[in-house]
Amino acid sequence: MDLRGYRLTLDADGVTPIGAGPVQPLAEAIVQELTPIQLLVQTRTGNLDAIWRWALRELQAAGVRHVVGFEVAHSTYDPGIYLVLGRMPPLVSDVDSGDEVGCGTADDDGWEEEAPDVSDAPPGYEAEHRAQGWLCRSFNSFQIQLGHPHVLAQLAADPDWTARSARSWRTWQASTASTRTTSPTGCMTT
Repeated sequence: MDLRGYRLTLDADGVTPIGAGPVQPLAEAIVQELTPIQLLVQTRTGNLDAIWRWALRELQAAGVRHVVGFEVAHSTYDPGIYLVLGRMPPLVSDVDSGDEVGCGTADDDGWEEEAPDVSDAPPGYEAEHRAQGWLCRSFNSFQIQLGHPHVLAQLAADPDWTARSARSWRTWQASTASTRTTSPTGCMTT
């Protein structure tokens, strides 16, 4: 389908057209939605704010504009934040020479500056998968596990896991960022 728009120039009477010129279409809007690209980041120190600051810094550098985090706790395991990445603009090219995405800590060998491979990304989520790979490969002292919607549902249904609160971060423009924290009762604080 070929859809074009024109801007009409009207005479002084405001009714009679005297010219027309093409209008450039706006770029397709990215729907702000959560994706199946998810991670559980845990810390032995219990400092969830450190996880949140590190994750936001790294994800923003990778081009992520929206992320939701759920603070989770378990009586046996380290506390953490379950991160859910928001929708991103699609990649220009799906072809990538990077390595397979892997998660770990800074003690891992083989850290390279190449972009993570997106060949095993869920269809339509290549950009988010690449951002997840950058986060996993960045220097950190946290334990990271890949997740997906079923893992989040299992955590929510497991009585041994507790979700304490949710955090949300969104960049509206290149120069403006907003951080909000929501309590389990739904009250929002800034």
